[in-house]
Amino acid sequence: MTDDSYYLDIPDIKNMTWHQIKLADENNRPKARENAAMFFDPRFSRLVIFGGWANNWLGDCYSLKVNMITGPPYTLYRIEPAMGPITGKTKVIIRGDGFYENPNIVVRFDSGKQGVLETAGEYVSDLELTCETPAFASTPQKPVTVTVKIASDDYTITSTEFTYYLNTSAEKTIAYGPGCLSENAVGVPTIFYIQARNIKDINRESGND
Repeated sequence: MTDDSYYLDIPDIKNMTWHQIKLADENNRPKARENAAMFFDPRFSRLVIFGGWANNWLGDCYSLKVNMITGPPYTLYRIEPAMGPITGKTKVIIRGDGFYENPNIVVRFDSGKQGVLETAGEYVSDLELTCETPAFASTPQKPVTVTVKIASDDYTITSTEFTYYLNTSAEKTIAYGPGCLSENAVGVPTIFYIQARNIKDINRESGND
């Protein structure tokens, strides 16, 4: 019998690794035992152990929070649409599983060096939340990481990405091609191109604005 705790990380079947769980208080750990009753409480992400045998039958009970390993009882899959302007207020749908109705739903947008912004989420169903994206002061250099927290539960350990962009500036946008020539004949099909650009004279690479 031992009193060690490990979890198995399985990113894929060929890369499985055992990790020892480090307790916050090493002096408060259950005595090594066998034949204990044990179950996992998904609501509070904790492992509960009761009783067992260690030279005599025990009647104690311990719980171990494993939320940093298992995450909360809900998960996040994707966000739709996955891009919007830095001015925010893009109405998005968050797809996931295990969501539950609660007035305190937080959606976090983490851009790393440019900070973290949070906005209120709204419950739609067990599979769907909605929210409006927050506004960033400047365009994040890479997609921001989106996670969700409901009530006093933890943020999801799964995440998705949202890309911010600068809106198209009409003054910076250019049009070119044969359709722009004054010599074109009336009533004859022709063609021209529009290159949308933002206020920094950078070509837009996406639509949606």
